[in-house]
Amino acid sequence: PRYGEVNPGCFAIVLFPFLFGIMFGDLGHGLLLLLLAGYLIRNEAAMKKQQLDDIMSMVFGGRYVLLLNAICAMYVGLIYNECFSVPLGLFDSVYTLQGVQGTDMEVQWNGGVYPFGVDPAWQRAGNKMTFFNSYKMKVSIVFGVAQMTLGLCCSLVNHIYYKDRRSIWFGFVPEICFF
Repeated sequence: PRYGEVNPGCFAIVLFPFLFGIMFGDLGHGLLLLLLAGYLIRNEAAMKKQQLDDIMSMVFGGRYVLLLNAICAMYVGLIYNECFSVPLGLFDSVYTLQGVQGTDMEVQWNGGVYPFGVDPAWQRAGNKMTFFNSYKMKVSIVFGVAQMTLGLCCSLVNHIYYKDRRSIWFGFVPEICFF
């Protein structure tokens, strides 16, 4: 960005790790990523002195991004109610399931709302993969579109600031219409 422009990097610092968490959301896997990021940050001074290979150098360079990714993955993992792809069941389900799993089960709803995240009863549903994949994909798309729209709005603010009408009409307007 030029001097005086809105810098989208500030938004990306927060939005990228959260979008990563939406796609990767698992409490256990996020914890492993947090441990790796914590190790890299804790041993930062010693590792800067070492000669690292290409891959390890990239991982070390992104240690703070890994930390943010891990925190967001753990938070969204709590929302998805999963730890190492196993349901957590932190609260009692609002559904009562009767019958043998794999057959037609009778589902009774108690009229309540699950306090936080996805009800663990969905883990026993016959269409659980379809439900979770569809849910995660839709949430990822909504947040991705919101992030793209934010970037387009930042470009509009920059065009207005520099009084660049041509970029507004032939850049921003087509991008927002066809996006």
